[in-house]
Amino acid sequence: MTGGLRRIYEYYGRYWWRKGDGKLIYAGASKRGYYLKPVHKVYRTTGGLRRIYEYYGRYWWRKGDGKLIYAGAKKPGGLPQPPLNPLEGLSVIREGDDVIIRCDVYERFKWVFEGLAVERG
Repeated sequence: MTGGLRRIYEYYGRYWWRKGDGKLIYAGASKRGYYLKPVHKVYRTTGGLRRIYEYYGRYWWRKGDGKLIYAGAKKPGGLPQPPLNPLEGLSVIREGDDVIIRCDVYERFKWVFEGLAVERG
């Protein structure tokens, strides 16, 4: 999908950081040793082509021995409720400013990509 990445980032920024919700969660959780990551990225290079896989959701990490350790997608007990992530469940493969997305995922999130050129393969 041409230009899909820019559209994702527009929605991500608009909803996640509204009214400081995201910042408050980071502050409250980090005092207890946890961090909330709304996007998980995996970097892969295959045949000289670099692709970035992005998964949108709510991923909890905890501090441990100078590094972050994945604690799961379920909120650990005693932490504040995280802000909603309207892109939760979206997964894309980035190639520059374009994205590759499965058809079933596109159908769930087509409101994000409205007006963009879509190629079906």
